[in-house]
Amino acid sequence: MTKEHFERLLGTFYLEGTPNLAVTALSYWLSSSVHEQKDAAQLELHKRLFRLIRKRFPEVRARWLDLSESSTQWGRKFVTEICTESLLEARPPIQTAEDLDARWAEFLVSGETQPIEEIVEVLSWPDRIRARIEAFLSERRRFDFLFGGERRRRMLGKLAALGIGSDESLQKLESPFDLDCLALMNGMAVDAERCKVLQTALLNPLEASDLVYLATKATAKWSLWSNARQHPRVLAVCVDALGRVSGAPRLGLLQIIAEAAFRQEPQRTVSAAQEFLALFPDHSQMAQLLRAAQKQSRILERQALFAESESSRTEFSLNQGIAALQRCLLATKSVSSYRLHLTVRNPSEPGFSVRDGLQSEWDLDVVLPDRFGGERWFWNPEERTALADRWITIGTAHYENPSFWVRFAKPFRTASNLGLCLDAYLSPLQTATTAHAWEVSQQQQSFVLLEFVEVLLPELSAAVGSPSDVAPSRVWLWIESETGLLAAARVELRPAKLATLLLLEQVFFDYGQPIQIERPELIVDTPVEFPES
Repeated sequence: MTKEHFERLLGTFYLEGTPNLAVTALSYWLSSSVHEQKDAAQLELHKRLFRLIRKRFPEVRARWLDLSESSTQWGRKFVTEICTESLLEARPPIQTAEDLDARWAEFLVSGETQPIEEIVEVLSWPDRIRARIEAFLSERRRFDFLFGGERRRRMLGKLAALGIGSDESLQKLESPFDLDCLALMNGMAVDAERCKVLQTALLNPLEASDLVYLATKATAKWSLWSNARQHPRVLAVCVDALGRVSGAPRLGLLQIIAEAAFRQEPQRTVSAAQEFLALFPDHSQMAQLLRAAQKQSRILERQALFAESESSRTEFSLNQGIAALQRCLLATKSVSSYRLHLTVRNPSEPGFSVRDGLQSEWDLDVVLPDRFGGERWFWNPEERTALADRWITIGTAHYENPSFWVRFAKPFRTASNLGLCLDAYLSPLQTATTAHAWEVSQQQQSFVLLEFVEVLLPELSAAVGSPSDVAPSRVWLWIESETGLLAAARVELRPAKLATLLLLEQVFFDYGQPIQIERPELIVDTPVEFPES
């Protein structure tokens, strides 16, 4: 075991820890020189971490004592202390960022939420910057009737760069946020440059103790946000704490929850963002996050059809199924805009086990007749990262690369735009044979589920980059009973000369919603033209 393995083990012990790993960790600690590099406070922390492990797995005590017999005198003393001394529940209160690190280490080893609750309490510390600025604004000096307004305007002008402003009287701050965090954070990241602006703006610069205080609060907020994204238990603690706070600390928690819950629980992001915007309506970043979470919630709601339909369906006659398809074709003709999301999986090559063979994901906004805004994520099994691809097509004008938009002379995303759309399914299915039909109920909604076999979908195949010689596909469609609109489609796409199978699952939603697809601000406006292949 290396130092990196040891630290990674402690960093995920509450999720992956076992008695055997507890013995391995202590064996490495005793046999390596890593403990010699720790100061007294760090050694005490590691004693506490090992005691937490012993609390979780009492059976390791005997094995640890056996290990100590072949250790040094220091090692035997260390093992005796972690095996015989009780775990002291009381700890010094959080005062610095190092104290936060210790709480996180305890959580990652034990999974207990008490350390997180203590970190959440830091967000409710008194707002020193607000108190200091408001004291300055309310201060009255000689000749203030001549120079007071200018003096206050000068300070507030410098603070405006940090998002700190006042009302017209220059005596009351308008920002509802915790100014200690706002002064040091750019979004959710701690930004030392903002502290420099703050120091320049204040009449008397902050002392070292004030800077430590501010840095601890900002780090607490950042660390809660960072860990809540990865650990549902952290997110749950933040949600639970909402019932105990108000004002600026509540806004901070809502911000953490809204951003951290987006992938895990987008509906929780929606509720947190809506409450945040009710308190602070002009926050453009939160408004954008709300829209994205609402979209993600709709995607997950639709995708649930793939998993739930088998257990919640009842037989439908083929004539009723054919009638539902004809109604869908008619309803689609009146559609002005919609959104879709596609996942492409290769079940024969899992890649990541947790992603269930996921190869790519596609999003497309469509405003008929000829406006498209698309994004694609390609999952790289080696690096385990997603590489994003984004484009906008308006008529014959096509734009790629959001970091510096480039206009292309030939819209080579035409296959993607047209191959993912409603017509890519509905046009071929007009002449296909319906094999089965069912009625499906989900969350007080009713759908008609149709199954087709031996269907050729050339445009869809081209869109996802499959060979042109694709064997006939097996297709399932879910149609909303109330509106007749297509809700979801599932396709087994099999290239004719390959044994592999691609599983495509696509959902459609937000029909008729106002979707803005505008020409982007360009940096490169010279049309780029590729030679013919």
